[in-house]
Amino acid sequence: MQWEASDGIGLAAVREAVRGGVLKSVRYAVLRGVDWPDGHRAERVHEVDMDVELVLESGSAVMLSWAVNGLDESLAIELREPAAVGRNFSGEPVDVSDHPDWAPFVGAVITDIVPAWHVPNEGFSEMPWSFRFEFDVGSSVVVALGEAAGNGFNYLPDELVVIFGGDLAASYVIPGSRHSQD
Repeated sequence: MQWEASDGIGLAAVREAVRGGVLKSVRYAVLRGVDWPDGHRAERVHEVDMDVELVLESGSAVMLSWAVNGLDESLAIELREPAAVGRNFSGEPVDVSDHPDWAPFVGAVITDIVPAWHVPNEGFSEMPWSFRFEFDVGSSVVVALGEAAGNGFNYLPDELVVIFGGDLAASYVIPGSRHSQD
C-alpha cells in the first residue's frame, strides 16, 4: 500500500497547496499541564511532544503529527482548511511564532516540502519520517520523528523534533532510511 497524507489527499496535493504560502504562525502541541519549552530542548532544535501546526496567511494550515499504527511508524502530514485550524490538537497548543528560531521564517514564503523516507520495519512500505520545509529566505526547517540527545538525535517514533539549520538536519540519519533530511 502506498503512503498518503493523513487527510487522504496525498502528499503531492499537500505540497502543491502549500507552495507559495506565507507562514503566519506556528503552534506546538505539548502534554496538558506542561509549559513549552520546560524540559524540552529549545535552541536550534525544538523537542515537541505531539503536533506541529504551521498556519498560512491564507488561513489554512499544515499539521504534522507522529503516527504509530502497530509496527507502522511515520510522520503524518495534513492540510487543514481554515475552519479546522487551531482545533483537534493531540495536546495543549502553545504558540511559538515569537520564538527567535522561528523569526526568519514567520512572514516568509514556503517554496517546497521535501519528505525523507524510511522502512519502519522489515516487510513494510516506505513511510515519511521527516519533512523539510524550504523557504524563500534561503533556509529551511525540518520536522522529524525523534528526540534530541546530547549534540545529536535519537530516533523515537512518538516524539517530534523541529530542526533549524541544514548542518544539524544533515547529521540526523535513522535506521531504515537511505538518507538524512538535509
